[in-house]
This record gives sequence, structure tokens and C-alpha cells, in this order.
Amino acid sequence: MLNTIDQVAAACAAAEPKIKQGAPTGGGGPLFASVLEQALQQEATARSVSLTAAPTGAGGLAQLPQRGSIEPMILAAAASGEAGDIEAALLMLCMTLQSEGAERELGPLMGVMASMVGQARTRSGGDEAMEGVRRTLMQADCAPAALGRVEARVFGAAQGTFLPDEAWKPTNPQICGRPGERSAERLDQVLDQFAVESAERYRAHRRTGSDTYCNIYVWDATSALGCEIPHYVDAATGAPRSYPDVAGAVELGANSLHDWLVSSGQTYGWREVSAAEAQALADQGYPAVTAWRNPNPARAGHVQMVRPSREGGYDPARGVAVAQAGARNSRYTYTSDVFGADALRAVRYFVHD
Repeated sequence: MLNTIDQVAAACAAAEPKIKQGAPTGGGGPLFASVLEQALQQEATARSVSLTAAPTGAGGLAQLPQRGSIEPMILAAAASGEAGDIEAALLMLCMTLQSEGAERELGPLMGVMASMVGQARTRSGGDEAMEGVRRTLMQADCAPAALGRVEARVFGAAQGTFLPDEAWKPTNPQICGRPGERSAERLDQVLDQFAVESAERYRAHRRTGSDTYCNIYVWDATSALGCEIPHYVDAATGAPRSYPDVAGAVELGANSLHDWLVSSGQTYGWREVSAAEAQALADQGYPAVTAWRNPNPARAGHVQMVRPSREGGYDPARGVAVAQAGARNSRYTYTSDVFGADALRAVRYFVHD
């Protein structure tokens, strides 16, 4: 990481016009410099070397704050209700990540950034403010790959949600839901924490060239909601099995998840409903899923999470609002954008009360 100082400085200088536009409390340069200093200190300590040089040549990076000064800067930004400094610092990180090879070197920096965002979330109103920062940042004029890495490795880590790349392992979600405590807001929070559009866990075609992970996303989300649609089931009974105690269990793909919902879902609280009912119940925060069985058993089916509609209810022309992993990962789309007309007629809907 010590070799990336010039890259950081150059990226921050390039970002300066945008930083000034988005930093009402004085600019993200000093805050980013403090974050960078802490990351460099951590790296230097890990390598048992002394940090003797400070980055220069990029505005606020020329004068580094004293070690440890990041905490009051973060808290002051969060307490004031202004997220501009944090947003600007994150934009600097995105710009830096666009440099070739930067991600390999900037792991410690992203770790400190995640800590920064996590601290800001704990302030009064901080969670809402940081969600606003995330949404704004995702629209920035940066490479989509850089934005995706920041979303997954900074915001995802800040929430405390652990997403192992190995799809067969369970996640450790920070935001959970429980029966009897449903709301549209909580359902959105649970679904969004998995960063389905950018998390490596759900990236299509990363192992065999044809692998997709819709079943894994549904497993993760429903587990966090307290109504698991399992990935592992007992081969004889269909009862859910928990990793790592899965000897003799079978793993469910999308087609077999469809069959499990039909044959065993009611035993575990899942009942079949219409598309309109699925959307109406998701709008109230109830977990709901779609399930489509491919008529060609040699090919994968598809499952999705129904999510609260942003457009005020169910529209048959659009279909239900969903989040999905698959050949195309999407935080928010509609079934009509995913399925052809014939397949859409065969989609089934299930809800957990």
C-alpha cells in the first residue's frame, strides 16, 4: 500500500472539482487524508516499519491531521447533519480505485472507511444519512466496478453483514427481521444489506461460466428474515439442514426450491398466493418470493425476493417488484423485465406470515 500514495494523490486531484461540489462542510480532503493516514499506520505496523512520509500534492492531503483525529472529524460531520465530507471522502476512494491495481493495495484503506461509515451510522439519524450517501455515491461518474467495490466492501462491511464468497456457506446478516415485527422499511433494509448487484457472492458465471445464484440470495434473505427457504434439506424428509451439519443433505437449486415450496413450504410457514397478494403483503413488510420451474429439467429455474413497490402497489403490466441474483443481478426490478410472457404465466408466488 505504501506504493499507492502517488496514485491516491493523483486521483484526489482529479476528483477535486466534484469534491468541491459535494462537500458543504469544507471538503472531504482532510477527512480522506486522516483515513489514509490511519490505513497507512495499520499497514506500517503490520509490516513492522515506520511511517515516515506523508502524501503530498493533492489539496487536503498535503497536511495530514494528527493520528487519531479521524474520530472527532467523523462525529462532527455526523452530528452536524452534513454528510458532505464523508461523501466526498468516499468519492475520493472511488476515484482512487479506478487506478489500475489499486484495489489490491487499498484493502486497509477500505477497512478504515468501513469503520468510518459504521461510526457515522451510530449517530442520531446517521443510518438514514449514510443510506443517502450510499444512494448518491452509486450515481457518481465513476467506473461501475469501483462503485460496486465501495458498496460491498465499505457499506456492506459497515453494516456488519458478512458475505462469504463461497455460496454454500451461510451469511452473518447484521439486519434481521422476525415474524410479528414486519414493516416495509425493515424488509428493504434486510434485502439491501446483501448488496446483490455488487457482492462477489452473487456474481454470475464466476466458477463454471454458467453458474448463477438466485437460490443463494433467496436463502440469505429469508434466513435474515427468520423464515429460511433452505439451501440444504434432508434428502428423505425435506427438512431444512444447517451448515456445516449437512452430511447426507441435498442442496436445492431454483427448480428444487420451487418444488420444496410446493411440497413442504406450508409446513414451514410459506403459503401460495397470487401476484397481487404477494405485492400487497411485501408492501406491508411480509417476506414473499417468486418461484419458476424451468420446463426443461436440465436447465435452471428462477427464484426472487418480492420487495415493497416504489410505485404504490401492484400493476399487472409490470408484475411484482423484486430483488434478484441471476444472470442479471438487480436490487430493484420487475418480473415483467425478467420473464418472457409464457414464463411469467408459470411463475408462482409464496408469502410467509
